[in-house]
Amino acid sequence: MKAIRTHYLSATNTKPSRVVASDNDDNKVTVDMCLYDSFEDASVAAVDLLVRKMDWRGDLVHGGFGEDLFFVFV
Repeated sequence: MKAIRTHYLSATNTKPSRVVASDNDDNKVTVDMCLYDSFEDASVAAVDLLVRKMDWRGDLVHGGFGEDLFFVFV
């Protein structure tokens, strides 16, 4: 079963705040937080990009744990 984690990265001197979607195989995608209304919206967009990048298929569900969101295929 593939699980995808999204987490928030604070802004730095050179980069805006971001959301990273990654799996345990170190596949990852980063999106700028400023393009979205919420962390959840940015997370969904990042996961969608990662799923398309990896050419994975299936329906996803998600839930939170701490400050992160996790997505799994049903």
